[in-house]
Amino acid sequence: MRGPAQAVGCDGVVGSARRPDACGVCGGDNSTCRLVSGLFTRPSLPRVGYHLIATLPRGACNVSVTELKHSRNFLALRRQDGSYVINGNWGISWSGEYEAAGTRVTYRRQDAGLLETVTAPGPLTEPLDIMVLYQQPNPGIKYEYTLPMKPERRCRRRGGGRGGGATARPRPRGAPAARAPPAPAAARAPAGPAAGNRAL
Repeated sequence: MRGPAQAVGCDGVVGSARRPDACGVCGGDNSTCRLVSGLFTRPSLPRVGYHLIATLPRGACNVSVTELKHSRNFLALRRQDGSYVINGNWGISWSGEYEAAGTRVTYRRQDAGLLETVTAPGPLTEPLDIMVLYQQPNPGIKYEYTLPMKPERRCRRRGGGRGGGATARPRPRGAPAARAPPAPAAARAPAGPAAGNRAL
């Protein structure tokens, strides 16, 4: 008779108790990176339109941004030159993979069973702004990322593997972005400050 099934540790050994730490190091002690996380909880913003939540710094790894409940708001990512990776200029992007800041950004639009998410393994080669396209009271947005303690270290996925600079084209190819409702003139003002942020 076969014995009870045994778990496999992150080192690939059957029965091993080794697990990846928050930095993605197998059996690590969380000493090789710093975890940064926060919640954007301000329910009402001054106007309909784009607002800054936080800026992801150069070198950030294991980026994860999630809207906590379904809403008519949309997450967006903005480069430092003002162009958008996803959901810019009142156009809503398709779910898929997008190339930005030297890494692969995965965007998942919300549906009946999934919340809206943005993830990227990193490391980012330039800062990116996390934005919200605000259209109704904000239900809350959680973001987190890790920063290697030594700049020369590459990212490690928190599941145990290494992240990298893999890139991919947006999917589906050639499909136009879905459009959000037309913005009133007041909504096109520059993004506001990241008020309402608090660290976890």
